[in-house]
Amino acid sequence: MGEASQATQTQTQTQNSQTEWSQTAAPIIPTIWGRLYCTNNSFQGKRCWKPNNPEYYDLIQPEFSLGRALKCTLVMKKDVVTEDIVKNISKQHFIIKRDMTEALSPAVITDLSYNGTFLNGHKIGKGNSRVLDDKDEISLTLPTVKIFIFKDLLRNEQDQVPDEVSQQYYISRTLGQGACGLVKLVYHKTKCTKHAMKIIKKSRMTNGIINNLNAPGNIQNEINIMTALRHPCIISTEEVIDSPQAVYIIIELMQGGELFDRITSRGRLSEQLTRFLFRQMVLAVKYLHSQGITHRDLKPENVLLESADDETLVKITDFGLSKFVGEDSFMKTMCGTPLYLAPEVLRANGRGYGPEVDVWSLGVIFFVW
Repeated sequence: MGEASQATQTQTQTQNSQTEWSQTAAPIIPTIWGRLYCTNNSFQGKRCWKPNNPEYYDLIQPEFSLGRALKCTLVMKKDVVTEDIVKNISKQHFIIKRDMTEALSPAVITDLSYNGTFLNGHKIGKGNSRVLDDKDEISLTLPTVKIFIFKDLLRNEQDQVPDEVSQQYYISRTLGQGACGLVKLVYHKTKCTKHAMKIIKKSRMTNGIINNLNAPGNIQNEINIMTALRHPCIISTEEVIDSPQAVYIIIELMQGGELFDRITSRGRLSEQLTRFLFRQMVLAVKYLHSQGITHRDLKPENVLLESADDETLVKITDFGLSKFVGEDSFMKTMCGTPLYLAPEVLRANGRGYGPEVDVWSLGVIFFVW
């Protein structure tokens, strides 16, 4: 029995040791979101980096700092770079941050120096920030002292848009998709501000079906309307970039999402809140009609909220079906979302209707609340 007990104890110890080994054997693989490659650039005839310096520095933590101060992630000392460079580097020269809690957010570099941090040869300026993109060059003290080339290891879509777009904006995640194309979250590289970018493909084929909304005339009509409107309750257009394959419309970003999602997630809204939000929509439609514009596709999905707060600013968007009309003009096309269409639109058949169809749509939205 003693031998059996000893054998059992030995087996248990072996199992425990195997368990402990298996728990400690699996290494934790860090998430490397970026990399700073050290360049072979020279300064005053001398190589900037000392010979024993690594080829690159991995960016793992949400924050990376460089300077002479010991608290910096990379401390610039004489055994790292040449003395001529060290003496001109600030205690905290620059810092790179990336918000790892938001999918596909860009890395942002902030200049903290007195002698200058340069991005692709352009001085950032003390206290200013810039969005980093793949293959960007970082210089210290002088634009010619290029010490790093930034490598973005997170997925982005810079190569899927024209240079006119990628040079100004960092392309992030998809916010939505409609009949005309995609809406992407983008960051302005110089201002470090967030925007929404509506991408309207010029091809009239969507999933093998002819899409009349993408006809050149309709695209230009939407652009003309969006750039002409100026009202606090209507989405504003920042910039329009035209290319042979698509039109890229940069609009303000509404962080609160669609009114449709707010209604479905909360059920019926209170009378006070409904009155507060609905009044803004009425003012927006009144402005549209005063400008000779009929929306023709008003619905909760086309009303955006500025924030997640209850009392928030609302803005009307999506003018793909909108139309400029004169005092004596009548529209004869049946278009829009059937649930919110006025009766005269449904039975159009060549007969005209006016801007009052938007008022009917507002009434249906109000009823849904």
